[in-house]
Amino acid sequence: MTGSARLPGDSTAPAPVTLDDVSNPSSARILRQDDPEHAELLAQGWTVAATSWGARLDLTAGSDLSVYDRAVSAARRAGYEVREVRARETSALVDLDALVAPDFPDTPASHHEPLPLNLAGRIARGQWRAFGAWWQGRIVAFTILYRFEGRWEVDRTAVEASHRRRGLASAVKSASILTTYAEGARRWGTGGAMANAGSLAVNRGLGFLLEPSWHTLLPPAETRGPPPGHHASTGPATQA
Repeated sequence: MTGSARLPGDSTAPAPVTLDDVSNPSSARILRQDDPEHAELLAQGWTVAATSWGARLDLTAGSDLSVYDRAVSAARRAGYEVREVRARETSALVDLDALVAPDFPDTPASHHEPLPLNLAGRIARGQWRAFGAWWQGRIVAFTILYRFEGRWEVDRTAVEASHRRRGLASAVKSASILTTYAEGARRWGTGGAMANAGSLAVNRGLGFLLEPSWHTLLPPAETRGPPPGHHASTGPATQA
């Protein structure tokens, strides 16, 4: 992801900035777009290197749930089993998460992390919930959420590559919303990297409303390449 693109004929626009340009990633700051410090850092020459988003879904006791019913029904008509994941089924879920891990965007504010080792226990105790889609007895999509500050927060949603673009992300998220709504939930949260346009489209389609974006900001000294005549070391390259 880049902070600003160079437009044709615009010699004043800065070159795109990526995290690969950062010599010291620990100097990056992650701030919400409406944070006063965000504007101060931009005025000092800091640059946006990556953007992440957060979104909220708020429903009421009389909300129309038909969009969620349709998403689940469409997947079931296509032959998928859509339901909640049981604690004893988490090993298959962990395997699928590891399989799709390379497909997750990787930015300081949004990146893949392994699932907790005690996931089965958390699900058994109701602290976390997982909903999946199965194809011929094998889980091929899932969403995981957990309780956080009066809402259900989505930890991650993933679909096996060969089953993407079939509405499964919408189906498993809809199943999670329908189930927790029936139990009294009225607020849900989610988020991700702005580069993941598919995830953003899915959540908008389910009624999630975007909050101000989160930006990864880099200081001026960290966004410039080596000076002219600089020669790279012949030692091994490393990445933090």
